[in-house]
Amino acid sequence: MAEVERQVVYESEHISVWCYPDARIIHHQMHKYCFGQPFREALTAGTRALKQHGAIGWLSDNRLTGPLPDDDERWATTTWFSQTKAAGWLYWAMVWPERAVAKLNVKRLVELYRTRGIDAQLFTDPSAAQPWLAEACKPR
Repeated sequence: MAEVERQVVYESEHISVWCYPDARIIHHQMHKYCFGQPFREALTAGTRALKQHGAIGWLSDNRLTGPLPDDDERWATTTWFSQTKAAGWLYWAMVWPERAVAKLNVKRLVELYRTRGIDAQLFTDPSAAQPWLAEACKPR
């Protein structure tokens, strides 16, 4: 996605969130273990940008994070998911975390969101996730 315009949506030492308006994609990258307030603020900012720009795809680069605490997972599967789906989210490219315990969270979330209507795919590297998501988000 290097050749399309990128707007910074949220930036912290824990996580960055960008929007690619022309590609209709939100992209977050964890820089280290991210949970609690930074996690929630970043994802909420991404949802606002998704709605504002009519994005339908989300690229989650979670390679450097750890497992979600139970309260963050509950928030993500209820509040955040509902708001983001209602804002138009359809496609999710998830890059696996490096830590094995964090992979359990990701697998559970991907399976849950698939049952709720999100076309979710798992990847080991963002460079493999980007083409799939870009194609899925192309206007038809």
